[in-house]
Amino acid sequence: MVGFGGNIPFHIYQDDIVPLLDHSDCEGELTPEECKQVASRLRELVSSWKDDYDKLRVLDFADGMELAANQGEPLEFR
Repeated sequence: MVGFGGNIPFHIYQDDIVPLLDHSDCEGELTPEECKQVASRLRELVSSWKDDYDKLRVLDFADGMELAANQGEPLEFR
């Protein structure tokens, strides 16, 4: 994938997780709408994971994204 050493662009995929994967982890922001869609998709993706540290961290992140979306604020990456 582009950004991960490959040459396949993210825009060819239709999945609600794409805004997160096709985004810098150290700058920029996700819109409230993107936060809402990504949070929902993250919850789907980890629903079958065993309850461990990684799953709990993903769910915490999804909670934060939903909070930002509900407050109409972007999620900033720094």
